[in-house]
Amino acid sequence: MMADEGGRWGTRMSRALPPPDSPASRFQVEDYDGRPALGADGIIHSVAVRAGEPAVGYWPHMLPESTPHSALLLGVGGATLAHLLTRRHPGIEIVGVEKDPEVIAFAREHFDLDLPNFTLVLEDAFEYVERCDRRYGYVAVDLFVGHVFQRAVLRKAFLRRLGAVAAPDGEIAINMFREQRSEQHLARIQRILPVRRVDRLRCNIIAHCTTGEGVSGGSGRLRPRDAKQP
Repeated sequence: MMADEGGRWGTRMSRALPPPDSPASRFQVEDYDGRPALGADGIIHSVAVRAGEPAVGYWPHMLPESTPHSALLLGVGGATLAHLLTRRHPGIEIVGVEKDPEVIAFAREHFDLDLPNFTLVLEDAFEYVERCDRRYGYVAVDLFVGHVFQRAVLRKAFLRRLGAVAAPDGEIAINMFREQRSEQHLARIQRILPVRRVDRLRCNIIAHCTTGEGVSGGSGRLRPRDAKQP
């Protein structure tokens, strides 16, 4: 989510969801290139995905190159990525993990969360990854609190757990702000996970990683791609 970023309200949830009329004054419906967007504190967290319209923002750059059968989204917001995944890969099983009940209540009221292939888990993403006992073909990491990137993403233990949660031939996409320390962040990731491609956008950097059994360190050269952000 962010420029931080659900589907059917599945039965696998950590605790009960708040009703749609719960207070959520932190969030507003903003305009993003003529589309409804979930905003807070002047920052766009998600953008509505509408049929027949091209994807905008950094979210399409998060999409996997392969055709996974399952996906784990760490950070849900207004479910932009869930909708894009469903549009590109109909029938893909998606599990989204979001810890903020207010953003979910707001998104539930103002955005289309009725995706039959989506299950929401209301839980801290780091705790979920630590206890997760299944593997996914695609894992997206989009973890911000407000405008602050969650640097715990860069911890060795968490990156190793991502390697264990992703399938042996799976893909991992990690979204970060483009800032002074971005290259240091990329180097930290590459020490644990092989980085296949880096998309450098105007405000974001997205590291596309591979993994496999026994991930112990990165290998190979980064393949940078300076993509224009719509």
